[in-house]
Amino acid sequence: NTVPTPLFLSRFHLRPCLPGRPFPTLPLKPIGNFSDILFSHVTIFNILPPNRIGRLPFPHPLMKTKIIASALLLATASLTLPTQASPLSDLIEQHQLSWLLGSWATADGQVKLVYEYRLEKNIIGVNFKAGDRESEGMIALKPGTQESLYMSVDSQGSVSKGAWKEHEGNPLLKTTINGQEGEIKIASEHINVDSNTMRVKVYKQNDSGDLGEVMVEVELKRAK
Repeated sequence: NTVPTPLFLSRFHLRPCLPGRPFPTLPLKPIGNFSDILFSHVTIFNILPPNRIGRLPFPHPLMKTKIIASALLLATASLTLPTQASPLSDLIEQHQLSWLLGSWATADGQVKLVYEYRLEKNIIGVNFKAGDRESEGMIALKPGTQESLYMSVDSQGSVSKGAWKEHEGNPLLKTTINGQEGEIKIASEHINVDSNTMRVKVYKQNDSGDLGEVMVEVELKRAK
């Protein structure tokens, strides 16, 4: 009788098992992820008649259940492994700035701000909306240093570049914006009022990087 062969075993010829001779071992190699490997084991058992299972390298049909259970356990464990820390996330924890992460919005919803980890915590994605203007940016560390850099582009084509500093114990983002209005330098101070409230002050910044008058101040609440 011809034994049906799955696609990934098509290059192997399954020969009939002669009395007194063991069933030929199939030179299986890992072919991908856990689901592929698990599928290969299940398929071997399902394509063979019962009288041939005992001649497989697995000595007893109960091995089928044990192999499937073990593979599922390993696959589940791999999916539940915690995300590893990164130099950026370590720095955030070191300076107790994890409160910044999350979604924020004004009471009227006109201003929205999101800080969230991306790329295995190697960057912080930044999304900012104010009226009909929106920007996407990122925060990352310069390799081998603790210097945090920032860059973003908004819906009107303006490009912002900057770096994070500290002002009166609060994180301060100093940025230079190049857009249709020319070059503008500002600095945004993030103040932690409580676990659900943040106040942002936006200052003018002179050519020397010194802070000037407050241009705008807004209060944001943590959003769900």
